[in-house]
Amino acid sequence: MTDFFFALLLSRIENEEEQQILADLYLNYCTAVAKYISKHLKADPGDIEDCVQQCYLNVARNMETVAALEPRRRLAYLLTAALTTARKFLLKRKDVVFADVDSEELDNLTYSTRHRAAPSAEFVTMEREALQAFYDRLSELSPTEQTVFDLYILGQMDRDALAKQLGISSDSVRTYISRTTRHARQILREVCSLD
Repeated sequence: MTDFFFALLLSRIENEEEQQILADLYLNYCTAVAKYISKHLKADPGDIEDCVQQCYLNVARNMETVAALEPRRRLAYLLTAALTTARKFLLKRKDVVFADVDSEELDNLTYSTRHRAAPSAEFVTMEREALQAFYDRLSELSPTEQTVFDLYILGQMDRDALAKQLGISSDSVRTYISRTTRHARQILREVCSLD
């Protein structure tokens, strides 16, 4: 999983507490989610990684609900999202073997998935161009915001260590994290033409 995906995932969430919960779910369980999906979905590693990313995006979309749950229920929610993502992948994208699907249902699914088209070259090119545009626009962040983006969002440095690195108080670090996240989110929205 890329640091860039982690940064984009967190940029979807405005509430700092929800950001922290999502970061914890990602950092502590990403590998376990990949193993869980690969138990149910026999596919190549790239497809498994796609499913893991989609699973976390689904959790991020429902972060208010997830944040309200007890910690162990959050993990159950994450694993349910992983299983749902794997099933949707089977139904929509690939001719693969799903461990707990009976053979008749699998034959029907295999037949239906063979007639689905792969993403167009135009779509792939547009996605790459959007990613490059986001990287290019990150230079609009102030030097301190760039440091926060690199060390906190991408590097996963904790707040206290970041405060020491920047030579500022913990309260100032929170302000910079909030400002950097908001600025990066705005750049992402503009690049992807969201809203």
